Amino acid sequence: MNIEMKKRTGGWLNAGLHRLGLHLLKHGEFDRLASVDTDHARLCARLGLPRNGLLWRPNRSAGSVPPSEAAYLTHDNPRLRELHERYARVNSPLITRSKWTGAFVNRDVPLTMFRADGGYVYQLRQNVPAHYVVTAKYIRAIDRLGLLDRLGEDDAFGVYGVRLSDGRLVTRDLLDSIAEIYFLDRVLGISGLSDVRILDIGAGYGRFAHRVTAALPGVEKVFCVDAIPESTFLAEYYLRFRGATPRAVVVTLDTMEDTLSATKLDLAVNIHSFSECALETIAAWASVLAKLQVKHLMVVPNPATHGGHELLSRELDGRRLDFSAALRDAGYILKEKQPKYLDPDVQVHGISPTCHYLFEYRAG
Repeated sequence: MNIEMKKRTGGWLNAGLHRLGLHLLKHGEFDRLASVDTDHARLCARLGLPRNGLLWRPNRSAGSVPPSEAAYLTHDNPRLRELHERYARVNSPLITRSKWTGAFVNRDVPLTMFRADGGYVYQLRQNVPAHYVVTAKYIRAIDRLGLLDRLGEDDAFGVYGVRLSDGRLVTRDLLDSIAEIYFLDRVLGISGLSDVRILDIGAGYGRFAHRVTAALPGVEKVFCVDAIPESTFLAEYYLRFRGATPRAVVVTLDTMEDTLSATKLDLAVNIHSFSECALETIAAWASVLAKLQVKHLMVVPNPATHGGHELLSRELDGRRLDFSAALRDAGYILKEKQPKYLDPDVQVHGISPTCHYLFEYRAG
């Protein structure tokens, strides 16, 4: 569809929606408005709409930030300043930023509301409450380990959630984590293993490490590493806040290879991170994994326009390149690829459908 046709279609849609007191915003337009004013009522007023006239809502209410924590989560925190200085001295393709530029981090990673719809987890931009309900029912149907009951959820740090009829709060943080754990159980039997050591590449605020250590007693350690100082800072904080340490530990990028060289790692996971990196960065990470002889690698790509069926990088100039060859060149051979949801209807109507990949390292 060309640009002129997109404009016409958007105009026709909004003409009809305005009769219902609604307005459709492009992602960029919404982000621009929400970055200036996060109050939903004021955003509606600026567009001449009633209070509930936006189909997408900002989710950065300060009410879900524990007051005692807000003073720590600031840009002038000495620990965050230290991480910025240390990462600036790293000379490696691992530090190359294509999507996660300073401007992107400042806009999409609010330090006190890091679990909100934003840089780490898209919650509202591609989903509506019905997607959450469909996904929760699917997870309940496959949940032989009882993770939905055991892991629980709250609204801390701005996360968007849907309250089900039984009173349970479900979020993408929770539901994605359970789906990822069940994939690993299907392909590796991880729930029956002991002394498992995992490396989480592009760990963000530590979502997966928090969930997998709470879910599986056989996971001995999860090492979280990220090339973005804010992510390292938030993961250190969040994993302490959730009581996930010392089983979940954050490793700074500049000490990673020394720290991990003496550790036998069974599995590395990369969840929605390689899709936001340049090809040279992905190849560098694959080389690190091969050097550490990590046996298995799980990759979850962003769905983009292909539903997760392609493994595409994000280059500095905006191009998307297939990165599967970079993994293969490092010795990682595709062992398993499955839809995020095994039910084909949920794979269409669930939260952010994609595919889960498992690669196996074969030296030489």
